[in-house]
Amino acid sequence: MLAAINKLCDEKRNLISQNQTMIIKKIEEANDIFEKTNVQMFYSAERARNICNEKLDKIAQLQTELIELMRVVNNKYEELKDLQ
Repeated sequence: MLAAINKLCDEKRNLISQNQTMIIKKIEEANDIFEKTNVQMFYSAERARNICNEKLDKIAQLQTELIELMRVVNNKYEELKDLQ
């Protein structure tokens, strides 16, 4: 179960990193076009980074919580198994 949790978290981290790279590239391209046409820029690469970082932090938090829950479940299982 621990391996499955870690694998899923790694997959999510990789997906967010890939999306972040793509989104920031698109934002920078759009901002270049806006700048060339003398239009105010509405998109922020920094905001995109912040959102992705928040998601990465949430993944780490959930991973920690799931691992702790597994530890508690295993302890309760052992307690029940040892009950006479």
